[in-house]
Amino acid sequence: MTQEFYSSLINYTRLTNEVLDIIKEGFLVINHQKEIIKVNKTFLKYIGLSEDEVLGRSFFSTIESHKLDVYKDMIQKASRSQRVQEEVFYLSKNNSWFRAFLYPFEAGYIFVLRDITDKKKQEEVLRKSEGMLKAILNSTSDINILVDREGKILSFNKAADESCKILYNQEMQEGQNIFDYASSDAVDTVKYNFKKVLNGMPITSERELIFPNGTKLWVQTRMFPVFNEEKEVWAVSFNYTNIDKIKKQNASLEEIAYIQSHTIRRPLSSILGLIDIVDKSKLDDENAKLFEYIKQAAQELDTVIHAIVKKTES
Repeated sequence: MTQEFYSSLINYTRLTNEVLDIIKEGFLVINHQKEIIKVNKTFLKYIGLSEDEVLGRSFFSTIESHKLDVYKDMIQKASRSQRVQEEVFYLSKNNSWFRAFLYPFEAGYIFVLRDITDKKKQEEVLRKSEGMLKAILNSTSDINILVDREGKILSFNKAADESCKILYNQEMQEGQNIFDYASSDAVDTVKYNFKKVLNGMPITSERELIFPNGTKLWVQTRMFPVFNEEKEVWAVSFNYTNIDKIKKQNASLEEIAYIQSHTIRRPLSSILGLIDIVDKSKLDDENAKLFEYIKQAAQELDTVIHAIVKKTES
């Protein structure tokens, strides 16, 4: 071979080593005897060893003993299937998480380590946040259901599942359609509002609903758009609040207010009329004073009733 060929080969090897050393992923090559024949600086940093300490040594001598079975299994599977094998594991030496890839090729295997510690930490934060949110939603009596753009249920809280068992005599399941739970006289309205929410508009409504088991309840329904990072609506959140008790209390209060403002007002008007026609000149001083007290009390009661009427009519 010519000097020019050797020079080109050396330059190619040097360039390959430089490229491997700037790669952020750990890179290792082992032959069929499981001996390390190539390693980059990133991999050495991950395992805490020098190049001299690993080149020519068994691949298994560089890894933690309790991971031996995992790596041996990966190599066996890669050898049999000639397909890439993948595993996620924790490396206690540097308190990091990695995704490992094992690529089979003619001369042996290429082993790649990708540091996913930051991703794992983010997943853990998200997992804790989701757990906290789920605990909060499960502690409320409100029904909360998350559905996709087609209306299929993605998730729901404990109150939704329990209410479904009582009102529909069935268990709520992911994948079911939210419109299946709308009464026949309300389904068109729900679908119409759902389309509005998909366009980014939250909707709040109150309605008395009749459920399959015959129960009648006043329910406040709130539908919220759920946006993704691109600010697109990818889901809709349904919140149902039982307002039946409040509605019945309000109805009772309105009835009481009507009685106070109308039924009592009629005899009071008669009393005020009689007061106006009484000839006060025929009363002695003591009776005249009592008459004034009665007149003042009736007028005060009339003022209160007028205020109640104003409130009930507003």
